[in-house]
Amino acid sequence: MTGELANAADVIPSQSSPGARSTRTVAGLDRAALILFACAMAALAVMSAFTPKINWDGVAYTALIQEKPGMTDVQVHDRAYSAIHSAITPRQWAEVTTGSPWIQMQFNNPAQFSQELGMYRIKIGYVYVARVVASILPPLSALRVVNSIALALIAFVAICWMIAGRFEQSAFFVFPAWMAVQLYEASQLTTPDMLNAALALAGLFLLRTGRATLAALVFALATITRLDFIVFPACFLAVALIARTDRKAATLSFLLPAAATVAVMFGVDHPSWWDHFNFSLGQVDLTQAQPFSIHSYLIDLAHGLDKMAALAWPGVALLCVAAWLLIPGVDWRSPTKADVLLMALLLSLAARCFVFPLPEARLYLPTMMMIIMLVAERWSPRFQSALGSPVSSAGS
Repeated sequence: MTGELANAADVIPSQSSPGARSTRTVAGLDRAALILFACAMAALAVMSAFTPKINWDGVAYTALIQEKPGMTDVQVHDRAYSAIHSAITPRQWAEVTTGSPWIQMQFNNPAQFSQELGMYRIKIGYVYVARVVASILPPLSALRVVNSIALALIAFVAICWMIAGRFEQSAFFVFPAWMAVQLYEASQLTTPDMLNAALALAGLFLLRTGRATLAALVFALATITRLDFIVFPACFLAVALIARTDRKAATLSFLLPAAATVAVMFGVDHPSWWDHFNFSLGQVDLTQAQPFSIHSYLIDLAHGLDKMAALAWPGVALLCVAAWLLIPGVDWRSPTKADVLLMALLLSLAARCFVFPLPEARLYLPTMMMIIMLVAERWSPRFQSALGSPVSSAGS
């Protein structure tokens, strides 16, 4: 018996031994990283709620969450601008009524204003959530609260993912990386991008934890908040089929969002891709339909890519790829599930750039946030303990 106790003492370090102190230090760093991350996300939610940026998109969504069957164009128009006027500063009011000739036309022409709402009505998931919140809050406040809810969900999903994957200390890097791709700026806007990012991250987390069916359902919800999210499930399926990895999960992750896309497209009147492209990049009014032109497309594509080069996210994406390639064990010849997801996300970024090269960082934010989380999970940095004992990576 005495010998057994002696052997046990050799195996289990005492509470005062260097090994025990090292373990406690690492656990403390894990907790500190998650606490700081949670505090930073909470501060971001508060700051964005009190310093919102109101553009014409906010006017459109305010109109939609107040719209009721039977309302005339004039009623929809007047209620939207009235709700906005009472909630913003004189300078912001000038921006959403006289900021450009097109904006001024929307303010002066209710019929034209109503026609433009088709581009926003198609985000039915976002509009529905905003309407629910607007049942107890003023319209613009409801849009801000939706953003705050989305930020809370993003923080919750990220923390759960870090704990499940045992890469808690990545939180020290994830938040600054998200800020670099303009998370704060996107959170200030009254647009669907934050809710889309929250659902996209949740779906990716479910995929990484082996719950493909739930992931597909969440990706379908993400798609009805922004239909262009369908690009990622499509790229995921294509890469998975080529790599012959995770094909079942990829197929499910595509089929449900694709079904949601078809349902929305048939259920909501929406301008065609080319009309929307012309409107957003060529500045052609929706009432002035233009036939498709390769020449016009290439010119607008060049202008869009030129402006996009000034944004931060392309550089961050390249850094993420470089970091991934430097991680020991990465082999593109026999890709893992994580490799397939990263390739699909990168392909979806490229596809977005060529299909709709609008130089606004918020449109690429959900994809970039997913890429950063994947890299953080695979990298899984672990600081050395204060005692100098090395701590192994938990990445896989």
